[in-house]
Amino acid sequence: MLEYSKIRLRKTTHLLIGFFVVVFGVWLVAGQFTVAAQKGKDAAKQVEVKQLEKALALYDLSRNTFPKNLNNPNWCEIGVRYGDRLCLYELTRDGYLPVLPVSPDEYPYLYKREGSHAYIAVVIDYDLNTLQQDTCDVDGVDMWCIKVQRL
Repeated sequence: MLEYSKIRLRKTTHLLIGFFVVVFGVWLVAGQFTVAAQKGKDAAKQVEVKQLEKALALYDLSRNTFPKNLNNPNWCEIGVRYGDRLCLYELTRDGYLPVLPVSPDEYPYLYKREGSHAYIAVVIDYDLNTLQQDTCDVDGVDMWCIKVQRL
């Protein structure tokens, strides 16, 4: 009887250890999917910010000024209505962009014009090797701020 209990306990222990190994493996793999998904969103954001940056530079080149900041002196959320206009609607109206980009996560793209300079603010968690950026605080959120270069 005692021998049977030892064998049963040993089998139960092996099953529990196996179960925990499988659960731990699933946990590790699921974590990698989360990181990959965030990196994918950040890559899309980098492309969209680059497109915005180029469209703003071309707008400035043709008009010698950047579009108005509709929420002056604060940042305006790109594509959001302020009064009777959308923030940066000029870029689509005048053909610099086919559509205004929409952020793939909860942090929107922001725009601000200060004097003769224009800035785009965005939250990107991973490597920003394709963008020249600084950091700034927008309503308590640390964001990457990209200064649009004049052509």
